[in-house]
Amino acid sequence: MRSVLGVALLASAAWADCLPKVELPKEWLACRADSECVLAGDGCRTCGNWLPVNAKFRAQATKKDAEERAKASCVVTCEACSPEVVALACHQGACTAAAVLQDVGLEELLKSPASFDGKRVRVRGFFGLGPEFAALFASEAELKLQEFARSVWLETEGAPPGLEKLKGKELVVEATFVARRRGGRPGWSGALERVTRATPATKRRGE
Repeated sequence: MRSVLGVALLASAAWADCLPKVELPKEWLACRADSECVLAGDGCRTCGNWLPVNAKFRAQATKKDAEERAKASCVVTCEACSPEVVALACHQGACTAAAVLQDVGLEELLKSPASFDGKRVRVRGFFGLGPEFAALFASEAELKLQEFARSVWLETEGAPPGLEKLKGKELVVEATFVARRRGGRPGWSGALERVTRATPATKRRGE
């Protein structure tokens, strides 16, 4: 298994499509160790893919990124961003980036939301969906009572298709947790954004 040494904090919005993928020369990505890899961009690259590059070419890649954003008229302020922890690695001779995924209980998110702010998490919970809310609840009973203080907002935009059919079920969700975002209700302890997985949970041993 390859090691992951470089970790960066990247600002990224929910899904944004205004920036086409930036194609970088292969030599800008070439590397021999994880420590050579960095993220290019302006620190608030809200419009698309990460830009992992060899540190020697960071300035050139950042300039190219700015030019592409200008062509696409892609201007989003950093206030619109949410932080995300990204792991950098040299994989098969090229710099790569991937979000760090952490298994966490929903109870932990509710008790210490600031501790998980900006992290990619895998969490179980009961999915509630209504005209004005979408949330993951800590238990089935709390879902039925709509105890919003015992839930986190679930961003459905850009989520895997068919999510609405899983209403009322216990799900395993992989997403970015944003502590400061509380949906439309002050009782929520944060939000799960950029959902890439939402599947029915398998029963644990003893259930």
